[in-house]
Amino acid sequence: MLQPNVENADPGLEVLVEEAREMALSPMAFASVVLDLTQFFRAARGLPPTLESSRATAACDALCQFVVRDARPWFVEDVRVSDVPQELAGELGLRAYLAHPVYVRGRIVGSLCVGDAVVRTWTQTIWERLAELAERMTARFNQATNQEDAPSREDRLRDELGSLVRLMRGLSDGPLTIADARVALATLGQSPDVLHVLTRDSTLRDELSSAHDVDLSGLVAELRGAGQS
Repeated sequence: MLQPNVENADPGLEVLVEEAREMALSPMAFASVVLDLTQFFRAARGLPPTLESSRATAACDALCQFVVRDARPWFVEDVRVSDVPQELAGELGLRAYLAHPVYVRGRIVGSLCVGDAVVRTWTQTIWERLAELAERMTARFNQATNQEDAPSREDRLRDELGSLVRLMRGLSDGPLTIADARVALATLGQSPDVLHVLTRDSTLRDELSSAHDVDLSGLVAELRGAGQS
């Protein structure tokens, strides 16, 4: 599946998300990208502090997974009486949800969505305006995506590792440990296999350390000592 670079900040997406939030008169709005294991919030309004630091969740907990799965707009008027994952909705304080799919070169990669903390019926006007904003998000993603080469598996792994390191950094005030990594892996629904790259790829390790202002040497030493490499 083709994916935009989820690690690069995009002020234009923040503007789109704010427009969606104001248009829907809702406290929450998100521009999400759904990978195999992880949902990334490329831009967001209304995230709690824990999610604001990581900007990511396990894909299996995300409502946006249903937009990608069904290839259509998706809505819930009352999350509590719907057959959808409840954990993330509870963490967000989310009760009502409306999302429109976003595409890269014709493939659905995520959604633009709005949410509310109360039971809500979404009006036709909000449906139509969200679809227009999602089209703008699609255009922005396609403009930013290399039209010749699809991102490689390594690029996607780099994105997921970046989110993992960012979340670990938020969990710990000191050196990162295997315990921090286990909590972060469980939170994001990622496999422990992603940690193997940290022990093998010194260039990527240095990139992540610099990007997230964190020393990974202690964690890598622990991983090697535990037989993770």
